[in-house]
Amino acid sequence: MGNSKTIRLRDLVFGPEKPAICVPIMTRTAAEAVRLASRVRRSSADMAELRADALQEEDTRHLKDTVRAVQKALGEKPLLATFRSRAEGGLSAYPYADACRMLTESCADIIDIEWEHPQMRELLAEAKKAHLPVVVSWHDHTGTPGEETLLSRFRAMAASGADLVKIAVMANSTGDAERLLKAAKAADDALPVPLIVVAMGQAGQISRYDPSSFRSALTFGYLDTPGAPGQVPLEKLRGVL
Repeated sequence: MGNSKTIRLRDLVFGPEKPAICVPIMTRTAAEAVRLASRVRRSSADMAELRADALQEEDTRHLKDTVRAVQKALGEKPLLATFRSRAEGGLSAYPYADACRMLTESCADIIDIEWEHPQMRELLAEAKKAHLPVVVSWHDHTGTPGEETLLSRFRAMAASGADLVKIAVMANSTGDAERLLKAAKAADDALPVPLIVVAMGQAGQISRYDPSSFRSALTFGYLDTPGAPGQVPLEKLRGVL
């Protein structure tokens, strides 16, 4: 870990003033994930995110082995391990808490735990016991709440003990993106942890191309296929960051 506004994963130090670029790995099989991780290793990306919920059930049952293989293929680039629940846009019916526990026991550098999951605090405590940094996340794939609601959520999530707080919402208009921008700036001014802030959709692309204006420590770009609405190609991001 770095100071209160940065985070260190291996040799990568990033925060709101120097956002890192992360490539999601969303594949059906572990073998495909390893191949994509090898490409991320050779790319200009700073790190990768394994979206474990995209894996077929056979590979999910052996998730620790899959994470180890992906991390080996990434070389020295850090790995964020995520199992997204169906409630927040995930692709698997595999039990969420079981998957998170396997990720905690794997060799990932940092894991994602969903704020609204009933076992969030228990899973967070287990990750902390394992000395594993945690992104506490919340996603709204339908719209963008009001500024005060967003700010209140940022505060509560930061108070949970998260190392990074992630809020991703759907921007159905430029007004939605501007509202998220205001809430993120206020949260970053007030809170001690770095934020990951994403406005999904075409109207929210500014949050990806200019993440520092949203005080976001991390932005996501893809190699072949976008993993979320409005996500942009890695090299376009690298050209502006």
